[in-house]
Formats: sequence, structure tokens, C-alpha cells
Amino acid sequence: QTQDPLERLTRVAYAYMAYDDSPSVASHRFYFDIVMQTVMEGGLFYAQRHFIHELHRKVIDRIADIVLAGISQGRLKASIAGDAHKIAVTYLSFLDGLTLYALAGGEYIDVRGQIDFFIRKLAPLLQSENVVPGT
Repeated sequence: QTQDPLERLTRVAYAYMAYDDSPSVASHRFYFDIVMQTVMEGGLFYAQRHFIHELHRKVIDRIADIVLAGISQGRLKASIAGDAHKIAVTYLSFLDGLTLYALAGGEYIDVRGQIDFFIRKLAPLLQSENVVPGT
């Protein structure tokens, strides 16, 4: 519901993590069980690795679209357009890593605080010089 690309990335992260309800935690655990069974040779889904790749590709494409939309609006630097896909992969990797860490010791980590910190540190690298932060 917002045009600000950094706010959109934050909302994607909150939705991806969705630790406000217990069914989400269970679905994250299930997802990572599937990932483990996919990457382990001899795992139940090892022969179907394309399944996980396809799931990740959809999320990566969505994140890259947010970056490209931010560039077209002039809110993000035009110079990052060629790296939109890499930025998306890095962002998804951050979210996957944060998810694993939270699953291992969720009561010890402020997930939203970590997301906000990441976005604040990422913003200067992505934002156009013409955009006033917070607008």
C-alpha cells in the first residue's frame, strides 16, 4: 500500500518472518525441514531441488521488482538497476538466515529490530541522492 521501496522491503520482510502467530512459526519450521531434505544428498526431496529454486525465484523476482519500481520512481539510485537481482538474492538470504536464527533461539532475537536495522543500513546504499529520508 506504499510507494516507498524501502517501506515495501520492510513489509515484505515482516510478512516473510510473520512471527506474530504460532502457525507461522510452524510453517517456517516445515519450510526449512523441506529445504534440509532438498539439499542433503539422499534427502527425501533431493531429486526435486528445482521445487525450492522455483519458490525462491518467485520471492527474488518480487523483491527485484520492488527495487526496479523504486528506481523508476526516482527513489532509488539508477546505478543499481543492473544489480536488482543480486540485491534481491542478498535480501532473501538475509531473511532466510534471520529465519533460521530465530527458529534456533527466537526468544533471544528481536526480529523486527533486526529487519529495521538492516533496512536503515541498506538505505544509504540504495536511495537516490534526491530523496529526503523518511519521505
